[in-house]
Amino acid sequence: MCVTHLGCASSAELDRIEFVDRNTVPSHDLTPKPLMLVIEVDEGGGLRLNKIETGTIADTSLLAEKLEAIFDDREKAGIDQREVLVDSKINRETEGLGELIGTLADVKASPIRVIRNNP
Repeated sequence: MCVTHLGCASSAELDRIEFVDRNTVPSHDLTPKPLMLVIEVDEGGGLRLNKIETGTIADTSLLAEKLEAIFDDREKAGIDQREVLVDSKINRETEGLGELIGTLADVKASPIRVIRNNP
């Protein structure tokens, strides 16, 4: 994890981040949940939000814009669901993943669940 970015985070922000083992997360392909937001990061750093290409790990601005719109729409509808699941094919110690988590924290996603890649 990118210590330089997360090292400055408050304990409240760090409480919103949870690392989970892949085998404890139901497959989002098999059991779709209408409000579940899944961010996939491919080996090349491409981002997909619920299977739709949404920028790259190097530029998360489009992802942030999409999430802000989703969360605003949900708030207007009285839905308080801001959970995000990150399914990354890159190593979690990669700096870009830390930046992604920072972007998610900035748009007030909570909780942020990051799937651990098994060795």
